[in-house]
Amino acid sequence: MQSHMTSPPGEPHVRNWLSVAACAAAALIISLPMLIRCTPAGRGWKCESIAERNSQTDDTRQFVMMWEVSRVSIEDFGELPSWNPYHCGGVIHYLDPQAPFPGPLFFLLYFWVPAVVGIKLWNIAHLVAGALGARKLAKDRGANAPEQLLAATLVVGSGAVAQHMGGGQLWFTPFLLMPWVWWAWELGPFFSRRCSRSPPWKAGSIRSR
Repeated sequence: MQSHMTSPPGEPHVRNWLSVAACAAAALIISLPMLIRCTPAGRGWKCESIAERNSQTDDTRQFVMMWEVSRVSIEDFGELPSWNPYHCGGVIHYLDPQAPFPGPLFFLLYFWVPAVVGIKLWNIAHLVAGALGARKLAKDRGANAPEQLLAATLVVGSGAVAQHMGGGQLWFTPFLLMPWVWWAWELGPFFSRRCSRSPPWKAGSIRSR
């Protein structure tokens, strides 16, 4: 006589949310050096907040300036930041692909936090999105929870991410969204097949989901 063990109702759902929380936590842990600095002090450690402290790389200063140019143009002059008059006698700003404007996160942050804090929140948001995207991509390929956590950690904890974000290169953060791009690209054939089997009046509703 063979017994079959089944999972209690709701257990897969709980495991799914635990995986999501673990991957987001991995991204937040990797973000800690942007927020807290710990140094040896006697027999212990002294930790201090550096959330409002800017790093000293040229790239960091460049992107803080870009953020401030966007903010000052909108708040102080009521204009769209098409031009940066503060750098090299004046350079393009809106057409610079490295400028944070008009990123959605910029509009959510520029009016209530300083530039340095806003950039760090921008980085943290991209790290969390990258971790969750890697988890989703791995999950859809059949990975279990530990493998999903491993995929998320490899994406947000890679040397390339540490090098570029640690050096203040804000332009690199959208690369953390590549797992979502890959995931969406793999869904393309699935939606194409569904739309091709549906009447024209239903195809539009499928594409909009």
